Amino acid sequence: MEEFVIILQELLRGGVSGNSFQLIKIPEHIGRTTIDLDDAQNLRLKCRVHFSIYGRGRLRNVGDQQIHLLDLEGIVAYKAIPREISEKFGSEFAELLPRHVRIASQSDVFSFEFTSNWTNCVSRYIIGIVALLSGDLN
Repeated sequence: MEEFVIILQELLRGGVSGNSFQLIKIPEHIGRTTIDLDDAQNLRLKCRVHFSIYGRGRLRNVGDQQIHLLDLEGIVAYKAIPREISEKFGSEFAELLPRHVRIASQSDVFSFEFTSNWTNCVSRYIIGIVALLSGDLN
């Protein structure tokens, strides 16, 4: 599962906007206590970040093979916008983020790379939409 974070970090650093992103990996003992939206919001405020992906990863035996299970959630801060737009944006965010991913150990390198690419695209899209809604296109 470390592969997911490493690949995501490399993707976020790349390209023209790479300097705009910084991936902060929270120590495991703190990450374990982030289990719901309130915990994630408190951690986001303590870290002074606008966008956060949190969740848990585990390895389970299913039948005769090992499966990596990733459960991801996201939180983003933005200026006050009309409620209808906020609700629509929240639904879109939840729909796009790879929230429940199952990866067989035999193909984990390729699957983690794909999931990292997917998360990178969604992260950039969400941050772009927030910048647009907040009027901060820089």
